Amino acid sequence: MKDFTIVYFNGIDRGFSIPATIAEFSIGGLDIVIKWYGLLIAVGYLLALLFGTKLAKKAKLDVDALYDAIIFGTIGGILGARIFYVLFNLDFYLANPSHILNIGEGGLAIYGGIIGGLGVGAIVCKIRKVSALDMADVAVVGYLIGQGVGRWGNFTNQEAFGINTDLPWGMMSEKTTSYLIANQDILIARGIEVDPFKGVHPTFLYESIWCILGFIILYIIFDKRRHFSGQMVLIYGVWYGFERAIVEGLRIDSLYIAGTTFRVSQVLSIVLCVVCLILLIRGLIKHKGEYVNGQEGEASEEATSGEESNREEISGEETSGKETDEKTVNREKTGGKATRGEEISKKTTGRRVETLKETDKKTSQAGEKTKEGKGSKEGASKKASKSSKAGGTSNKKGAEKASEAEV
Repeated sequence: MKDFTIVYFNGIDRGFSIPATIAEFSIGGLDIVIKWYGLLIAVGYLLALLFGTKLAKKAKLDVDALYDAIIFGTIGGILGARIFYVLFNLDFYLANPSHILNIGEGGLAIYGGIIGGLGVGAIVCKIRKVSALDMADVAVVGYLIGQGVGRWGNFTNQEAFGINTDLPWGMMSEKTTSYLIANQDILIARGIEVDPFKGVHPTFLYESIWCILGFIILYIIFDKRRHFSGQMVLIYGVWYGFERAIVEGLRIDSLYIAGTTFRVSQVLSIVLCVVCLILLIRGLIKHKGEYVNGQEGEASEEATSGEESNREEISGEETSGKETDEKTVNREKTGGKATRGEEISKKTTGRRVETLKETDKKTSQAGEKTKEGKGSKEGASKKASKSSKAGGTSNKKGAEKASEAEV
């Protein structure tokens, strides 16, 4: 196997043999070559699918619809990445149209892949009648782990590196030297001076670490703190856009806007980061206190804790007898000493008893006043009845005397 290179690092005295090809064999006269680049991309893809499926189930999304969106989105991503690259190298491909479809020689732009993948995925979601934003939230989390792993394919191919550096991890190989020598005129025309025989920035490594770290952060946020659909997409835009805007400035193989020294990916990264940051802040303010993925249940537990404590206080009065028995047993076990909690409980119980006594006293006083009122009314009615009876008796006696006088 001849497809390998020796890679040296500034801080290490020895070199490392890095193969670009895993295996080469023939089946029925067909030559098959398995490259590390392709294998690492495949591993990243599978990891993205695995974690995407897990997140979709947690969010109770249609997993079959997710698979459809990912499969067709992958096709759209490859086409978008190639079209994007060709458009910004249009002079070459107009002169050599036979190379347009030859992606084996390289030429896939990541932003074209993102645009193509998300665009086709959104169309699939619309056909399947599922939320495109929820699906995109799942997809970008998985996409970060796929990027983090897939970037190591650039290391095995010794590509996507940057300008010179004296840092310990600066790398140099026969492939980096050959590329820099072959493109010296182009680099000088762009204002980039690079020594082919010195170490260069392993920019693929920076992006790999950043993407893996971003995957961990977004995974946690999706599971615990997703406030609205589309939040993960916006965080991805801020996270990846910030990193790419910096790292792209170190690379020597960037695509440029025609007639300028502006790097396409760097400009897009800055715009992406700023726009997504504004929309993210706006969304977080608008949906403050709201959660998706069923997380509102967790948040509401804190809100309802006050009601539960009130209910416990009411029920505690009913079960005070049982608690007293339990405290008595515990006191016997501890040698008759009252605990701090028991002392507080006694004080609280004493206050409640005093309050109840005052309430009973007021109630009894009110009752006594009511009785006195009733008694005065009854006495007045009895006096009135007696006086009426006495008047009636005297009238009868007067009538009897008058009748006797007439006789």
